[in-house]
Amino acid sequence: MRSLVFEFLESIPPTRENATAIQQLTLQDLRKGGFPEPEALADPTNERMVEQQLAKLVRHPERYCGYADNRMLRAYMKHGDWRVGDELPFASQERASALKRLRMFKLNPSTQQWGVFGLVVTDQLDERVRLSVLEDLLRYPITDPRDGTPRTVNVVIHDHDPLKKVAEWLNFVPVGERAEAAGAPGLMQQRYQRQATN
Repeated sequence: MRSLVFEFLESIPPTRENATAIQQLTLQDLRKGGFPEPEALADPTNERMVEQQLAKLVRHPERYCGYADNRMLRAYMKHGDWRVGDELPFASQERASALKRLRMFKLNPSTQQWGVFGLVVTDQLDERVRLSVLEDLLRYPITDPRDGTPRTVNVVIHDHDPLKKVAEWLNFVPVGERAEAAGAPGLMQQRYQRQATN
């Protein structure tokens, strides 16, 4: 798509300003999701949390992309390998038993799929623009940038998340069991998946 007025960042530069912005966007998302103590998970005024976020950007810049406006981060997405630990909450009892056996031989191995672990757009944009940014970012990981081949992508969405509408537009479908969000009793989440297609 890339038709937005914002600058697309294929990787987010590891600066304190960007680390703080990611914490602010994450806090916004946690509050909207109904997490009871969101500041315990993300807080742009907490120096330790900002430093930890900055360290993540330094270690794995390839896992973060986003949009900036006049060098101000307006949206970000974190993506990477979808591992056994990510799949466990949404697995059936039989599938979970098999996954736990697999973990006995290797600590949290990859499932050979891709996952989206954070996708947030600032509330300061109008709804039409926010949905366009969400759609554009969610399209990005569908094709492996290394060789251009499609890949299976997973994203976890709660019922009232605007991302649900965007995922359905992009042919993601719900798979597996619903699971309660960690740190938010009563907030149910669903794993959505788009299969790789040739």
